Amino acid sequence: MLNDVLKEVPGLLGRRFLMNAFFPSFLFWGLIIVVASAGQADFVNVLKEWNQLDITLKALQIVGFFSCVTVFSIILSNNFNTILRFYEGYWNFPLGRLLENNRRRWYQSHLRKLDFDNHKKELDEEIDKIKQELKKNTSQQQKKLRLEEQLKKLEEQLKKLQHQDNSGKLYETIYLYYPLPTQPEQVMPTRLGNILRNAELYSRDRYDIDAVLIWPRLYNLFPGHFIETIAEAKSSLDFMLVVSALSSIFALFSGIYLVIVKASGLLFLTCFWGGLFLAWLTYQSALGSALLYAQQIKAGFDLYRHELLKQMRLELPNTPLEEPELWEKIGQLLYHNIRVELQYKDTDAAKTQNSP
Repeated sequence: MLNDVLKEVPGLLGRRFLMNAFFPSFLFWGLIIVVASAGQADFVNVLKEWNQLDITLKALQIVGFFSCVTVFSIILSNNFNTILRFYEGYWNFPLGRLLENNRRRWYQSHLRKLDFDNHKKELDEEIDKIKQELKKNTSQQQKKLRLEEQLKKLEEQLKKLQHQDNSGKLYETIYLYYPLPTQPEQVMPTRLGNILRNAELYSRDRYDIDAVLIWPRLYNLFPGHFIETIAEAKSSLDFMLVVSALSSIFALFSGIYLVIVKASGLLFLTCFWGGLFLAWLTYQSALGSALLYAQQIKAGFDLYRHELLKQMRLELPNTPLEEPELWEKIGQLLYHNIRVELQYKDTDAAKTQNSP
């Protein structure tokens, strides 16, 4: 996973912890306490009792609350990638695997429809089949009408498909949201997972670069402003997913608790459905952040892969056709420890090539 090797920009770590971990945790536990008190219908009495406490005891309770929130925030910040992997669709539990397989098949089916040539071929075959049926069933009026209706719908689908292909929408959707149609086994069970899988496969599809292997080496060569851009995009993605996850947990536990204590229906609807709505809304926002993050990963390989070759003292390829073979050899050397035929440039030549 490319996310596992993403570094922190100096000065961004503290801000990321506050915004992505501490602030959501503070609101989460604060709302839990409010709901727990309101569910017993004595929230006002709880406030009165708390106001009557000694100042020292109040201070200890406040310090204890912030200490617990801080510990929870630290644990949460160390599990950003765990949350991300869950939203990507890595569901390693029995029911999760069943849901994962069903969702993956759905996205694979949708990807096949985005493949213009394949989908057009399927529609043409269905249209030809119905036309043959119409020729055989000219006497059965009811069946003929049903076939003509099916034929009309298929022809409309074909026309719409051709329009989408002419406008470039089909390929744009694949470029941003999916692996290539020739890689159905790479499809993930969630939309977020497919966006990030698309970014991971980009360098392999274009240059035959193993992204997971090369990314840690390439990342060290990025200029500061580019690293900051990537980190900001990843931070935005983490924030949205953390809020979505905590909102889901809040909705679940508060809903169960309020049903048990037989709280008011309005409070239940506000907490349960409000939490679920916020979880859905922030997940949709996370998709936008994921798109930005994925585009930055792609740009990193496009713009700086040759800088890595220079650092490794390797000759730059003369044409795009030469790149896949070169990167395949580099992968064999770094990952498989196979001594491949790679010729190093001398230091003086490397300096000359690096100079403006």
